[in-house]
Amino acid sequence: MKEYLLEILWYDYLIYLIYIVFFSYLIDRIGRVGFGLSARTTRITMLTFLLYCACIIADSLFDFMPFMPDTHLYSYMITTGLYPETSSVNVLAIYYLSIGIGILCLNSPVIFTFFNILFYILGMQFFISGCIITREKRKEAQQYVMSLFLLLWPAAFMYIAVPLREAYILLAMGIYLTGVVRLLHVGKAFHLLVGALLLLLLRMQLLIAVIPVTAVLLIWKRPMATWLRAAAVAGIAIAAVLFLRFLVLGESFSPEALAQLRNDYLVDAGTQTYGNVYWQTYGDMLLDIPFLVLQFLLSPLPVFSAHDFSDMTFATLDMVFVVVLLLLIAAGGPSVWSKNKAYLLFALVFAVIFALYEFHITGAVRHRMPLVLMLMVPASATVAGWLNKRWDNDPS
Repeated sequence: MKEYLLEILWYDYLIYLIYIVFFSYLIDRIGRVGFGLSARTTRITMLTFLLYCACIIADSLFDFMPFMPDTHLYSYMITTGLYPETSSVNVLAIYYLSIGIGILCLNSPVIFTFFNILFYILGMQFFISGCIITREKRKEAQQYVMSLFLLLWPAAFMYIAVPLREAYILLAMGIYLTGVVRLLHVGKAFHLLVGALLLLLLRMQLLIAVIPVTAVLLIWKRPMATWLRAAAVAGIAIAAVLFLRFLVLGESFSPEALAQLRNDYLVDAGTQTYGNVYWQTYGDMLLDIPFLVLQFLLSPLPVFSAHDFSDMTFATLDMVFVVVLLLLIAAGGPSVWSKNKAYLLFALVFAVIFALYEFHITGAVRHRMPLVLMLMVPASATVAGWLNKRWDNDPS
């Protein structure tokens, strides 16, 4: 049994019930009053919360959910209030957050997980309410479809219903992507900057995608001459290249150095890794990028490698989920693509950058979650269009 479940006593389940009932009330009130979601959308998000909580309770009795090694790290911080000295600097922000949450959750990793699910659900309610810019009738249908996607998302079930930081990363990504929409359509940058800051605090690796994209978006919306805007974007690109050259690589910016940077991670990564890459020229990198992107999107399906994924049930289900989203986006056609081009462009940039250095089979499932969140928006637009046509033709 998982270590953080061994200390549960019979009366703890009564305490869990109190938290679950209170959090359910918060989800309903904040969703309907705070974010203005429809009753149907709010019910789906509440159902997601209750489903995850029920699985945690059932897991404490039957121990059936996958074990995530990092859960020991977060359980240690919550129960002791101490920072694990051997952990990555990426955990530092969560550690300071856990000091306050640890008090609120009575230093219980299980209740900490309830908080994680709550923050995830509230973050997704905020995202659903702010990421969709369309006519009111279609907006309601799209919000409903988005909530169904979140209910059925296998990766969320894997990584939100355990003590990890993924809930906070998705909350930050939801704020960030809503900020993208608000900057492009309203000209307000507050949510964009807050989301970017939170993402960098929670996962520093996102810096290589978030900083350039944020800078380009801010420059693009400022009133300035076209030549000056183009020069500023070129300056950002040069700065990104210099950052990789001097702060990440520390050596010649060459295909060989980039390949070595990726291959070095494989040494201590265990058996669930993709193979080495061999880049002698930039042409070699370009030829590999389509396969690496597919590998990132479709992991654990063996695209650019050979391994047995028959025992990776949730990861495989998540791969099927991603394929369904991609098919729905393709079916949406130019009307959906044009209205959601900001999400699709950001998703492409994210996929290429992270595919170049993703080397772990199940790690890819976890690290592509922000990307999947982006794909849900245009995919939900396609389904919302179908629903609207069906509802318009319904004689009842």
